[in-house]
Amino acid sequence: MTNLVDLDLNWALAPHLPAGPEGPYCLPSSLVTLSLSSQGHTSPAPMACWVAQLPGCPQLQHLMLHYGEGPHHHSTHPSAVTAVLAEHHPRLCSLQTPNVPVATVFTAHVPGLPDAAGEVARQWHPSAALAALKRLERLGGGGLLVIRDLADWQHLVQLTALKELAAACVCCVPQLAPGATLVLLDLWHCRVELGGRDMGLLLLACPQLLKLPAHRRL
Repeated sequence: MTNLVDLDLNWALAPHLPAGPEGPYCLPSSLVTLSLSSQGHTSPAPMACWVAQLPGCPQLQHLMLHYGEGPHHHSTHPSAVTAVLAEHHPRLCSLQTPNVPVATVFTAHVPGLPDAAGEVARQWHPSAALAALKRLERLGGGGLLVIRDLADWQHLVQLTALKELAAACVCCVPQLAPGATLVLLDLWHCRVELGGRDMGLLLLACPQLLKLPAHRRL
């Protein structure tokens, strides 16, 4: 299926073995849009095994991860997936993790995949790997993404194409160079834990903003 560009995988079945760093990979290399879902699965193996196949899709531009309840392997955590994307998918335009259930954790064991070296936090913070996705226009945090300090913003502001940030928690304001602004147009269903002055500073940093957060704590 070398012409397939759009694939939605919600199968409770996984590849026979997870792909190694050099493959072999079983997803079509032509994929542009991929949706992976673990909703309704009783095993953490399917999503983890499919995530291991991502390096075999060099044309990928849109990725959506639908997490189900219960334990997942640490390799499916958004921070781990982002590291894979930064290395293999520089053309990525959209990364979405909608509606992550509260019960979702990343502590499960999956045969054929290494366990996490230490405790895996449920929260997801912007990283250098995320900042490497220079073409990213849409980022959905699924309630896991937290912008807690200036170091988080320093990574996020490097996404100069980012127009939409959804379902993230914003706990501080960015510090930009004089005259610099963010191109963000949409803060959708973000939780903004800022006081009135800081909320004003955030809005000043995003002068093109078209949609305000749906949830604010002033």
